[in-house]
Amino acid sequence: MLCVSLSAGAFFIAAPSTSVVALGGGISGPASLQAGLQRADRLDPPPPRGPVVSAEVQAVLDSVNAYRAANGVAPVSYHEQLTQAAQAHAADQFHRDCLSQLSHDGTDGSDPGDRIARTGLRVRTWGENIACGQRTPAQVMTAWMNSSGHRRNILNSSFTHIGISVSRDSDGRLYWVQDFGTPR
Repeated sequence: MLCVSLSAGAFFIAAPSTSVVALGGGISGPASLQAGLQRADRLDPPPPRGPVVSAEVQAVLDSVNAYRAANGVAPVSYHEQLTQAAQAHAADQFHRDCLSQLSHDGTDGSDPGDRIARTGLRVRTWGENIACGQRTPAQVMTAWMNSSGHRRNILNSSFTHIGISVSRDSDGRLYWVQDFGTPR
């Protein structure tokens, strides 16, 4: 099934055959479809939109960059593919005990570099921070900054981008993942 927007209020859905089903635009068949597509080609594309992030993710990003600035390190930029890798790992970790089994190794044996590569992103370098149980961005950032390895990732000047996942399990615990990287 293919859905294409032709203009405000006019779009179509086409099944794998040549038939076209009209929804809101009066398209009745392939000739109308061709004319509609020609009209759509003349439409201005929508303005670019940045990634939509939750308030918690934004707070973590802002905090990371505040710590980096306070230590003379350039800010990192939010990156959607790194976020996808972070979300994949958070989903994988839901099946582990938050307090005793949280790991950078995925249940499939993957490491952060493997998960980042699965998104199609090629990076020169990467790092990952994970945590579970902290209730707020401030709490998780304090925990990470009080851990030498996590702090090293946050302040690593080699990293230019970050992906962040905040996920709640069925018991209400938050799983936090930061994946850092520098795209090639």
